[in-house]
Amino acid sequence: MPIPSRLNIRIILISVILAGVSCKKDDFKGEEMSSLCISNVVVGSSPIRLNSITGETVSYGNNRVFSVMTGQRKVVIYSIEDSVKPYYSSSVVFAKGSVYSLFVSGSYPVADTLLIKENIPYRLDSTAGIRVINLCSNCPPVNVTLALSDHVLEFSNLSYRQVPEFKTYSATAKNGLYNFQIRDSETGKVLVAYNLATPRFREVTLVLRGLKDGVGAGGLGVMRVNHY
Repeated sequence: MPIPSRLNIRIILISVILAGVSCKKDDFKGEEMSSLCISNVVVGSSPIRLNSITGETVSYGNNRVFSVMTGQRKVVIYSIEDSVKPYYSSSVVFAKGSVYSLFVSGSYPVADTLLIKENIPYRLDSTAGIRVINLCSNCPPVNVTLALSDHVLEFSNLSYRQVPEFKTYSATAKNGLYNFQIRDSETGKVLVAYNLATPRFREVTLVLRGLKDGVGAGGLGVMRVNHY
């Protein structure tokens, strides 16, 4: 049987030491995280970026979820074409395992922001939670109805950046689609309609975006934000 050389003995000892260290649970602790969903509905804006994260931008009419470390963190949101004038710059305290939404609205170069610490309920039955947020900066307050019951107000008198509670809707096989109508609360005129495929056991925000009488990409529309 060959006798191990000094070099081989040293390699074996180092391997044993490293193995012993890596098996200790307390030596490596993962960072505690929360999530931040950023929505870009700034009419006329180029894609926006969170802090200095490259390659992770949010284009107009879209949203993206970012993982952030808990504790007090600096949050800076800016257009990729102008990092000198951020849309949002603030210190935010992120709680462990919590969910946050940051909506960036307005009309370039002026932006408004809305930061929400979400309270997402756990659903056991075949239901969905839906809310509508009015982020059309020049729209009047809006009402929301369903096409099949347009005399019933699902949400009423939603002003700019007002955040209603999630409303529970049936999400069984019979209720796979809801047609929401967003109306001028003063005239009753339908400004825009949106067909929502019902998300079972989930929460969804429908965002009224664009400008009243806007054209092209800046016209009125609805953006869906999934909270899952």
